[in-house]
Amino acid sequence: MKPFNFRFRDYVPWMWYPLVLFFILLFSFPPSLFSQNYSTSGPVLVNNKKPVYLRMNEVNRKASRHFRDHFLIDRSEKWTKEQGSYIASFNESNITTKVYYDLTGFFEYQVRYYGEYSLDNDIKFAVLKKFEGYEIKSVVEINNLEKGVYFIKIANSQNIKSVKFFEGKMEVLESFINGGM
Repeated sequence: MKPFNFRFRDYVPWMWYPLVLFFILLFSFPPSLFSQNYSTSGPVLVNNKKPVYLRMNEVNRKASRHFRDHFLIDRSEKWTKEQGSYIASFNESNITTKVYYDLTGFFEYQVRYYGEYSLDNDIKFAVLKKFEGYEIKSVVEINNLEKGVYFIKIANSQNIKSVKFFEGKMEVLESFINGGM
């Protein structure tokens, strides 16, 4: 009688190893890796990671006409839909702009994000005159094409402040101790 000497490679041909390894790797990846997750009627954020951009035929015609008449630069805008609003986003010379429209296409407001160098000189000098020794870090401008509100972050070595500038009046909204970051 033959002695019992069990060796795995005697019973499984060597070609089975790559196949078994392939199936182990295939089933170890999450199923979401293989799906596209594109939905035009779904939420704007897919898995809270990337915005889903709309095609122009999915945007309200009234909103796209208003945008074309008032903001169109070079047709590089990206349209999204979230929380009952159409949003057109674009960048122009270091200014990020988002224009909001309701679902019927009426213009709501515009939000612009930029730094010190794009801020209107009159506002810049008024803020820096009142807060000497401070430096403007960022500006958020919200306007409705008639009036604008500016939220300006300023900082020095000791403090960080949030200043609201509206119709020539300044109001300090927040003040923090600068941790030197």
